[in-house]
Amino acid sequence: DRRGNRGCRYRTADGDEVMNYQISVIVPLYNIKWNLFKFCLDSILSQLNNNIELLIINDGSKERESVDCCKKYIKKYENVRLIDRLENRGVSETRNEGIEYSCGRFLMFVDADDVLESGAIQKIETLIRADASIDTVFFEYSVLKDGIKRHCFRQIEAKDCRKFNKKMAERMVLGIDFNSPCTIVYSKRIIDENNIRFDSQLALGEDFKFNTQYLHEFSNGAYIKESLYIYRMREGSATNSFSIKKVKDTGTSYFIGKELIQKFFEDGDSKKIKESFYNLYYKSLLSHILNGILSGASKKQIEQCYLFDWVIDMTRTNGVNVKQPLKFIINRRSYMIFWTLSQIKLAKQVGKKVKKVNTNE
Repeated sequence: DRRGNRGCRYRTADGDEVMNYQISVIVPLYNIKWNLFKFCLDSILSQLNNNIELLIINDGSKERESVDCCKKYIKKYENVRLIDRLENRGVSETRNEGIEYSCGRFLMFVDADDVLESGAIQKIETLIRADASIDTVFFEYSVLKDGIKRHCFRQIEAKDCRKFNKKMAERMVLGIDFNSPCTIVYSKRIIDENNIRFDSQLALGEDFKFNTQYLHEFSNGAYIKESLYIYRMREGSATNSFSIKKVKDTGTSYFIGKELIQKFFEDGDSKKIKESFYNLYYKSLLSHILNGILSGASKKQIEQCYLFDWVIDMTRTNGVNVKQPLKFIINRRSYMIFWTLSQIKLAKQVGKKVKKVNTNE
């Protein structure tokens, strides 16, 4: 295997530097069963050509069947590489390794339990070949849950994707979009020149930080108003689990969001954005606490949630209209209130599962 950029570039007779591939597709592989990962793999392999490379990086997965089957499955493809690591380092380190190994002008990230729409790569490749000045591509996605596919077309326009602007910043701050690395095609040059990498120290918010750093640097984006990516929702998502570190790391996105508000919004037009922003993070803190109680966290652990800088900053903010019941619950810091709410949340979750079982019957 080639490490970093070695062997990835060549020069034309005119001295221009050219990448070996037009697009590198990076797929982190960790603890996913082969019958699921095969769907992801097939959706990419069916679209490969000589201009595209696929990098699969095993992050110490315990599902060795997926790794072993993958090795046999990709033998006939010269432009597919499997990097088999025995040690688990997390998705950020895995994606970073994919960036180091990649030989494409553009980078795409695909999660191992998701799939690409048919023809997705060709549509992206056609676009970037038609205009050599394009350095970033944004596209739409769909969500597949319980066998039902739903398109998630966003209310954005091509002009809002050309460069980092107020509209884009607003949607990022409010958590609407531009936060996932799986719906953006990145310039390898921009990432390398600005040393942009996923922060492996974060348990939460690493995608938001990466995209914010990148979007400050791109200069000519294009937008495809089609769903090219299918996000498959599965039960037991890691985002619903509780850890004190996740509460702490939420502060990274919080303070980045505050900086974006200060940069893009004047006092006159920032009031509504600030209200929505603070309500979003009050809800986030409430969700952390409820998940903690549902997972058996102690009262002492819950009280720790209030000691982080971002929580202190948020609860001291004046002049912003936060929904009163939400603010009251957080500021009261009553374990019993949170416990009661967590039971309501649990009852709703159980109710949904029961309803689903009855429907299947």
